[in-house]
Amino acid sequence: MNKLLITFLLVSNSLLAQIVFENTLTNTFDKAKNENKAVFIEFYNETCHHCQKVQPLLASTEVSNVYNPIFVSYKINTYKGLTKEEQDFLEKHKLFFTDVPNFIYFDKNEQFLHHSSGKPDVSYIIAQSKDAFDPKKQTSQLGNRIKNGENSLANLYQYSLLAQLNQNKPLADSIANTLYRTFDKKNLGNDTSYTILKNAVFSTKNGFFEFWLNNQNKLKNMDTGEFKGQEIDLLKNIITIDISDPNYKWTKQSIDDIYSKMVATNYTSKPENILVTKRIELFDPKNPSKDVVKYLDPIMTSEVYDLDDKFYILNTVNENFTDKKTKKTISKYVTELKKKAEAQKNTEFVNQLNKI
Repeated sequence: MNKLLITFLLVSNSLLAQIVFENTLTNTFDKAKNENKAVFIEFYNETCHHCQKVQPLLASTEVSNVYNPIFVSYKINTYKGLTKEEQDFLEKHKLFFTDVPNFIYFDKNEQFLHHSSGKPDVSYIIAQSKDAFDPKKQTSQLGNRIKNGENSLANLYQYSLLAQLNQNKPLADSIANTLYRTFDKKNLGNDTSYTILKNAVFSTKNGFFEFWLNNQNKLKNMDTGEFKGQEIDLLKNIITIDISDPNYKWTKQSIDDIYSKMVATNYTSKPENILVTKRIELFDPKNPSKDVVKYLDPIMTSEVYDLDDKFYILNTVNENFTDKKTKKTISKYVTELKKKAEAQKNTEFVNQLNKI
């Protein structure tokens, strides 16, 4: 009997010596209100190597003794996809995670308090439970702290990570510009500058981007991770973000600027093929024919562009205009290009031009 009792107590204690997780978010917040506790959410994937390191720590007595008295807890496991409740909850709070694991903290009324990466370290996990209630450390208060003058590089960097989590690109771009203004320009070639470029810069209109663009020789071997030897790809990725941004303000100057950055990074051997649609958007809608001539004349007479380039650009222009005057203007360039194709005995190309 005593052995059974001892066994029961051991099993009971082992069950208590871990964080208790609820089965739905609704139950989690209902219980938090009833027990006047905050909410802890682990966002993870059961197949993730780092997540697997975190799990035994959350199950430890040391962590559970801290978390269970003050939090009602819940797990969001991304392995088989999110439930509708989980997806709606994250969208409601503008939490768009791109990696795992993460720790999220809310008060009982669903007010966001704090967020941190899920580092597999007991002291770190316990520290986050305290930071969640400390206005001087809560990530939810970063904006207010920075407005009040606490604009250290560390605070600004963390604020950028929060803006990215919320998918707030305008805010992230603004923070990146503030980071540059704050940064000691004598240290622009150091590891911290590179880390900011890598994790907090998402626009070519930023001082860190400009520095590293003009000092590409210093980029080599700045990274020790996946970008080692490919650091230039960071600059190309940022150019891609600008090109793909639906809110980017395109002007002749900004297009020319992106063009020069594409050339400087060897982004592509044919930048105009990518930018032609951007240029067309700036043509005078009332009289596009005039802009078509101004744009196509130097391209069609240039030796830099081969027949493929000229055909692609010409065809793209043609597809974007329907008025008779512009079509007539385009037909002149088609005729000129066809003569060059015929001179090269490129019948396939002639056939393609006949379709324009």
